[in-house]
Amino acid sequence: MNGIFRTAAAFGLLLGATLMMSACGGGGDTLSLDEYFEEVEALDADTSDRADEVGADVADTEDLDKIKDAFDKLPDVFGDFVAGLEDINPPDEVEDAHKDAIDASNDFLDEYDKLLEDLQDAETLDEITSLVDSRAINKANDRLTAACKDLQEIADDNDIRVSLNCGEE
Repeated sequence: MNGIFRTAAAFGLLLGATLMMSACGGGGDTLSLDEYFEEVEALDADTSDRADEVGADVADTEDLDKIKDAFDKLPDVFGDFVAGLEDINPPDEVEDAHKDAIDASNDFLDEYDKLLEDLQDAETLDEITSLVDSRAINKANDRLTAACKDLQEIADDNDIRVSLNCGEE
């Protein structure tokens, strides 16, 4: 997998995020563990591509308005990922980790919304960096990383070849 777990940092200002979310008991049949990780991987790839596009748009700019606009686009990208996962009915083997990931994702998105509010008043790149570095979003990101690693461990323990890119080791 190429990285929903790193796309919150699409342009290097946020740490990687293990954004996993869905509603347990979602629509459709319960998937096998292999099918579950296949579904997550497909959603992850699409989200990563979209977030990378957002990041690429501002990779070489110091234009604060463009950077702020890029930050504003990411919740929609992640929201689409969440909507896709809400239709997944996780198997028993991953249900608890999946629920933890949902809770962690909600916390991250709440903190991200607070960050967006604060970013609107930023007048320099240093202010943006300071806001990103000093926010509770980093604590929420750590929780997301832990949730990702828990899911990765389940995949590994079941000999499922998947790389969730759960952040820096």
